[in-house]
Amino acid sequence: MPSTLLKLSEKEYYIIITDEQGDIHVAPDPAAPIVAHAYLGDVFHVRGVQKQWYDIQLLSKAHWYLHRSHA
Repeated sequence: MPSTLLKLSEKEYYIIITDEQGDIHVAPDPAAPIVAHAYLGDVFHVRGVQKQWYDIQLLSKAHWYLHRSHA
């Protein structure tokens, strides 16, 4: 399967969710509280990567974490 990390400019990276659903956490830890859910086809701006976690930015400008296995 091709990568779902998209580069639209020199500084902009986005991911597309490839699972039916993924949990969005407050910290890069599966035990961290879940603040939202991502669904198949959702697109998120990536601020960075911490080990196996994407640091994503939501439309509200808040940033949370999504495990890389979901995108």
